[in-house]
Amino acid sequence: MNENGFQFRTAAFGGFQKQDVMDYLERSAREHAQKLAAVQKELAEEKVARAQEEERSAALEERIAALEAEGQRLSAELADREDRLNQTMAERDEIQALAAGLQAEVDRLGPLAEAYEAVKDRTASIELEAHGRAQAIEREGRVKALKCQEQVKEWFDRTREAYDRLRSDITATMGHAAQELERAGRSIEELSGGLEGQDAALAAIQAQIEALDSAKPPQPLELLEE
Repeated sequence: MNENGFQFRTAAFGGFQKQDVMDYLERSAREHAQKLAAVQKELAEEKVARAQEEERSAALEERIAALEAEGQRLSAELADREDRLNQTMAERDEIQALAAGLQAEVDRLGPLAEAYEAVKDRTASIELEAHGRAQAIEREGRVKALKCQEQVKEWFDRTREAYDRLRSDITATMGHAAQELERAGRSIEELSGGLEGQDAALAAIQAQIEALDSAKPPQPLELLEE
């Protein structure tokens, strides 16, 4: 009998030799054990590979979710950038239109600017000339002011001297006038006393006159009838 290349020897009394059978069984058991170990190893490796695959799958799913979120964020950012780009382009168009208007204004104001520069240069020269004249006038004014100040000082000194002389004269005159007034006062008092005496004499004379006017002549006596 040949079982997987294993040859069983026959015994003398029929059947197979026991040792061959035992060897076969042991060999089969070893082969089965080896196959079982190989299968278990394959299963373990398969489990490990499956676990690793699941981990990679979970990581990949997480990565996919993160990428999807990132994609949504980038899409929103892209949309925002597109909006800002459109706004920027609109602003650019406005700026270009404004720049064109400004350029036209510059072209229009160019001759005026040149004329202004010429006037500015002329004005600057006039200002310098006027400044020089102003400085000269200021210097002349200072000289005149000093001269006037000296003249005023001299006039003040002369006036002060004249005032002092006049004050002395007035003081002397007032003293003399006071003496004269004092003498005149005495004369007036004397005259007043004389006039009072004359008033009394006149009053007496007037009284006498009034008495004469009031005196009546005696009435004649009435004659008695016979």
